[in-house]
Amino acid sequence: MPLPGLFLRFIGMAEVLGAIGLILPGLLRIRQGLTPLAAAGLVIVMIGATVLTLATGGVSAAHSSRRSGGSSFDLIAEAA
Repeated sequence: MPLPGLFLRFIGMAEVLGAIGLILPGLLRIRQGLTPLAAAGLVIVMIGATVLTLATGGVSAAHSSRRSGGSSFDLIAEAA
């Protein structure tokens, strides 16, 4: 299911801003109460990504691409 380009840009910007919201309050020691809100926003984005992946049947494609990757995790998983 193709997603509109503007929506993908919005999700990308939400993820970047969420990451900044996780890191900066702790580093700068200001408005640290915003960190859980940033984390909650990222959880919502990840839930949406999971639902979309499951709805489009992308699990098998993600599994096969993980198998063909060359990461050390893949080597460990295949060796077990």
